[in-house]
Order: sequence, then structure tokens, then C-alpha cells
Amino acid sequence: MKAVILASEEDAHPGPLTLNRPRSLVPLFDRPALEHLLRQLRRLGITQALILLRRMARPVMDRFGDGSGLGMALAYGPAGPRCAAGQVRDWAGGGDEDILVVRGDGLFGLDLSAVVGFHKTSRSAATLALSTCPPPSGWIAAATGEDGRVTGFPRRPARGHGAVGACILTPHALALAPEAPGPDLLRDLLPFLLERGEPLYGFPAEGRWHSLDCGADLLSASADALAGRTALEPPAPRVAPGVWSASPIPPGTAVVPPVYIGPEVSIGPGALLGPNLCLGRGSRVGRRALVQNSILLGARAGDRATLYGAVLCPGARAGADSVLNDGVILGEGAAVGRGGVLMEGVRLWPGIRTSPGVRLTCSPMPPSSSISV
Repeated sequence: MKAVILASEEDAHPGPLTLNRPRSLVPLFDRPALEHLLRQLRRLGITQALILLRRMARPVMDRFGDGSGLGMALAYGPAGPRCAAGQVRDWAGGGDEDILVVRGDGLFGLDLSAVVGFHKTSRSAATLALSTCPPPSGWIAAATGEDGRVTGFPRRPARGHGAVGACILTPHALALAPEAPGPDLLRDLLPFLLERGEPLYGFPAEGRWHSLDCGADLLSASADALAGRTALEPPAPRVAPGVWSASPIPPGTAVVPPVYIGPEVSIGPGALLGPNLCLGRGSRVGRRALVQNSILLGARAGDRATLYGAVLCPGARAGADSVLNDGVILGEGAAVGRGGVLMEGVRLWPGIRTSPGVRLTCSPMPPSSSISV
């Protein structure tokens, strides 16, 4: 089996979290979102993948190269508004292997192992991995009968309809796809196959998917992964129930699981960490700081800082005695001055710094240079 990863980000709306990187490179547990997916594919025995990119393609290609670092062979292609099936046929070379098509512009936490097993016995032209969560933007939903056979693709999903997070196409199904223009491998091809009377089956996939458009998405993804609700696992030793740490935890540190602590993390005396906390590589937490329900991606929380529900991008800093409330995002290199307070939902774009003691109830406008990307 080979894989095609759709990472076009057609509906992307860059914010502080994704201004300088595509969603597929947003890190969680010190690995880009796309790397989590590639490692899952590798565990399924898939060693060849075509990654279709549009926005900020070069950083993705530079990060993963030919895939040899992951034991895979990766190829890349442009993703236009519609993904022509002929593009995939050309890459697949007309072989007899099935093609797994999967969304790769977010954090893919669906477990595909059972879906692959079902496909091998279903005699289906295409097998759909169905998520019980509401369909995210750009996804389609499928209605199925009691035997799992797909009966339709409703435009207005109702209770009981599954979001199509991935599908496995047989060579026969791919060969039936019309030539250009299109069709889109998921939104157009699957209804086309159904109209032709081809057998399509859906299978429920455990786990969840997150779009990573904003800090709330990343926080939800982290909480789900730490709670075991997705196919992701923190890549660090488990040092206690619900605590994964690749760095020493100083004596006297209060840790409330679940918590992930990456490599080269520094924690000051008297800090209170967790629950639902992810400290990425190189992060710093000061003395008696309180950091809960937050994510630090190589960022710093100063002495006695209080963070609850905040996301700090690489190089960001919350000054001593500062308070960052739920939904706060600090872009790369952004800083909150000593004693500063950011109320719920405030976002600081990359490079913005606040003066000591400033209290913000709304987000400052980004500098013009920040929004020209």
C-alpha cells in the first residue's frame, strides 16, 4: 500500500501560530504534525508517500527531504484547488497496490490500523475511515447502512453521519476517475464512484483529528493525546502515571498529570505544572510559576508567572509576575512585560512586546510586515 497525503491547506487562515509555518509543521510533543502522521503510516507498513502541497511547500520539503530519515520514500507535488486523480495515477505508476488517501494539513490522530484490516476483507472499491466528530471545513460526510456500506454523501451532515478522514482506494477505483479537470480525490471521486454503483464501505476510526488553525485546536489536540484519545503518543519516557518527561524534574516541583516535558527543559524551584501541559524542547519555567492547560513550544514563563490555557510559540516569553489567561497566544519572539496581564483570547503577533504592567483585553493589530506573508 502507498499513501497520498493531502496538505493543501485550502481553507487556511494564518494566525500567530501558523503565520510563519504551514499547519503540517505546527509541532506537538517536539514533532511536526506531519511527522506524527508519517510515523503512523510507517507503523502500518507504508514506505512510499506522495505529499501534495500548496501553501509554504518549501519548508515542508526541506524538513522531510526524501523521507530516508523516517525509513520512507517521499515525493512531492503541487496541490491546486482540485487534486487531479491523474496526478496520483502517474505517481503510482499503474501498479496493483492500494492507495491510502489521508488529510495531512492538521494533526491526524485517527487510528487507521483497524480500517486497513477491514479493507482487506471488505471487497470494497474504496474503504472510508469515518470519524464520529463533526466534519471539519473541507471534509465530506458519509451515511452508511447497518453493514457499513456507504449510501450517500449528505451536504448537511446529521447525527450518525461520519466525517471522512481518509480512504483506501483500490487500483480499480483510481482507474475509474475521470481525467482533468479533477476530480478531488475525496470530495468528488467518492460520490462519482457511488453513482456508478461501486461498493464503498465506511469503517469507524478511533481517535480524533485537529485542524491546528488556532491555539485552541493545538490545546485540544494536546489534551486528547495526553488522555489517550488519539493515535498519538508522547515521545518521551513515562516517569509516572500520566507524566512523560525527557528532562529531570527538580525536587519540590508539583506535577499534576497529564504532562509532557521535552528535552532540555528547565524548571525553577516551587513551580506547579499541569494538568494538560506540554513543555516543548528548550522551554523554561521560572521559580514558583503556575503553568496549566498550556503549551510552550521552546518558550519561557518567568518567575511567578501564571499561565492558564495559553500557547507560546518558539522564542516567546511571559515575563515575571505576568498573567496569561485562557486562549492567549504569543507568536514567535513575542513578549509580555513584567507584571503584564493578557485577558482571555488576546493574541500577540510575532515580535510584538508589551511594556511592564500593561493589561490587554483585546489583541493589538499586527505590524504590516507580519501580514504580508
